[in-house]
Amino acid sequence: MDQEKQERLGKLAAKMVAGDNEAGNAFCKEVWPFVDGYVKKRINDEDLSTELVQASMFAIVDGLKAGKYTERGMIGSWISRVTGTEIALHFRKEERHKKIHDDFQYEIESTKGDVTEIPFPIVGRITCVTEALLSRITEIISGLPEKKQQLFRLRNEERLPYEKVAQIVGLTPNNTKVTNYRIIDLISQDPQMKLLRTA
Repeated sequence: MDQEKQERLGKLAAKMVAGDNEAGNAFCKEVWPFVDGYVKKRINDEDLSTELVQASMFAIVDGLKAGKYTERGMIGSWISRVTGTEIALHFRKEERHKKIHDDFQYEIESTKGDVTEIPFPIVGRITCVTEALLSRITEIISGLPEKKQQLFRLRNEERLPYEKVAQIVGLTPNNTKVTNYRIIDLISQDPQMKLLRTA
């Protein structure tokens, strides 16, 4: 990004922060292609890159309004850092969700105590779980919006690939994956589930 453009963007950003909506629109219009190019050079997935561009634009605007940009005359470098941070945050969250998913599956499969051989229609066909765990998981899932219930069961009971589940529920594959991990996170962090697993 050349110096002239950085100076122009800096002035638009200052006006946007001061409440000038027209300047804000002009700023976003100029910055969007830069952020889009930055992300797409690093992310090959079209759906994911679109989401990350949007997330980065929100972070840039919010950061400016919060006074986080202090390097006058270097707004291009700051925009690049904010965008890079959003990309890194996404992959850190994805890795965390995957770990929670794997840990949760392990805990269910290794459940000890009084057990009954029953099908497990919420998190796949696990050989056995306690009746109390099954009841609580079913209760949590039943309290979710219908689309999330459908997504979770298609992925974890039917074992459909994320791409197929995404088509059925009308989301992108990446959003489907993130939603599934968040539901598992919700179950894993439920206070009653923690008590039942340690009982």
